[in-house]
Amino acid sequence: RMLFQGKFRSRGRIPAVVYIHPKTKAIIARSAQPLGGIQSARCKEDETYLNTLRIINPSNNDCVYLFDARPKYAALGNKAMGKGFENVNHYDKAVIEFFGIDNIHAVRTSMEQLMNLCLINEEIDMVEWHTKLAQSKWLYHIRQILLGAQRIIKCVETDAASCLVHCSDGWDRTAQLTSLAQLILDPYYRTMIGFASLIDKEWLSFGHQFEERIGHGHGEIHDQRSPVFVQFIDCVWQILRQVPLLFEFTEEFLIAILDHLYDCRFGTFLFNSEAQRMNAKCKETTVS
Repeated sequence: RMLFQGKFRSRGRIPAVVYIHPKTKAIIARSAQPLGGIQSARCKEDETYLNTLRIINPSNNDCVYLFDARPKYAALGNKAMGKGFENVNHYDKAVIEFFGIDNIHAVRTSMEQLMNLCLINEEIDMVEWHTKLAQSKWLYHIRQILLGAQRIIKCVETDAASCLVHCSDGWDRTAQLTSLAQLILDPYYRTMIGFASLIDKEWLSFGHQFEERIGHGHGEIHDQRSPVFVQFIDCVWQILRQVPLLFEFTEEFLIAILDHLYDCRFGTFLFNSEAQRMNAKCKETTVS
């Protein structure tokens, strides 16, 4: 059944359970987008799997939520390429919501504008500076991600309903959302060891493409480079600033993580997948 389901999900990334709420027992699962296309192709195995997520929830089996991180127009555009999003008419008691989070290309452009603003040499008054900051849309993107994480938290904690989270391939926006939701829900992930394990679980194990997104080993700036992980760390910093006493670590810890993200001192953030790191023997040849 999983083989059939893998053929129905982009890059074979089928739904995987990453968190179970300790009180409500509601589930957070993550995956890649379905390959429904314009014809809204079906996969019985996928429909059964998501229906099972709903049924096994002892607190609320009235519905299961499908959270698509993308803007709806982008998801519709993917349908034309044979991908897309779930047709809720085929999923029993499923509700779909779109979070409107922009893709890696918009994030890259936003970061470039923000960096240019921060490195500007000429005198600029604060009104103009804040205008240019708003025009970069960096904080707008941060807000959209935090709102998405908030919606996931409300789903599993307040509504006690299970949910599936995905974007396109399930390794960028999906990782941001599931990580932030767990960070807020579970105090363990707000410790230094817990936060490291959260990154290991949601980013490294699920194949976030650090080499492509950060540009390790690439002299040129290609169109797959994007500060998705940096954006996630900024989201964590925004939460940390509001409730610092709920965290074991400070902003210096987050800055240290970003420093080592780029300096390649450790093998943790090298390559695009766990398989590539294993083949390169990162654990034997580097501290990681």
